[in-house]
Amino acid sequence: MAGLLMSTLCRGQLVMFLILLQYCDRNGVRVTVIGNGTNLLVRDGGVEGVIIQFGGSGLDHVCVRENIIECEAGVKLSSVVGIASQHGLGGVEFLDGIPGTVGGAIRMNAGAFGGTIFDRIAQVDFFSLKGKEGTRRRAELNPGYRGCNFFRENVVYRVTFECLFGDPRLIQEKVRQYREQRWKTQPFGKSAGCIFKNPVGIPAGKLIDDLGLKGLRVGGAVISNKHANFIINEGNAKAVDILRLIDLVRERVWAATGDRVGIGDRGDWA
Repeated sequence: MAGLLMSTLCRGQLVMFLILLQYCDRNGVRVTVIGNGTNLLVRDGGVEGVIIQFGGSGLDHVCVRENIIECEAGVKLSSVVGIASQHGLGGVEFLDGIPGTVGGAIRMNAGAFGGTIFDRIAQVDFFSLKGKEGTRRRAELNPGYRGCNFFRENVVYRVTFECLFGDPRLIQEKVRQYREQRWKTQPFGKSAGCIFKNPVGIPAGKLIDDLGLKGLRVGGAVISNKHANFIINEGNAKAVDILRLIDLVRERVWAATGDRVGIGDRGDWA
């Protein structure tokens, strides 16, 4: 059963947010923090405890100083890219087209086209799940592939990007090229983004495609014919359909190649 949903968190509620975290910590209440939920699959039984959403209209302040962009966790990645290009700041172009918020992207170390969000991070301000504030520099965070262990127990609320000065026209052209590449190679149906993590040396989508699994279906969930690392909800899929399809793909990849394709999971699997 789902518990309390606190949506959408805004700057004026930060004190209340800290009090809520402290209350939950003292009373053993589970807390789940999400951004926009664009790359998130919630099981059919819901989520226990308190859910706090940073996406939407709250925590969306942005400040630009020279090559520094400071923004709150609820800012959309597309907004960061747009603001950066307007100010002649590069280094974040690859984030264009990744749905969701800065906070969510930090949590999963989102990336594309060979770059990740941590490439341009200078500093992150956060709350611990015990309700304490803190700040860490990039060198202290040690992010990994599609994740950062530090943010399993801590919540981003403000991020400082250190960008590169450049020609606005060239930066905007680079953004356009990345956007065009996405349109050519990725589906735009209902999905939670790329499902599987890439094994060493080969993209997961290619592995799945090489096994002829495009179009594989469980209920209303189907492997995209455009990009095999996407599972599309054709309108009536339940979470259990998607989870069963994920299991089926992993079993077939393992049987054929011996490779294990992981997923970016959090919380309870069942």
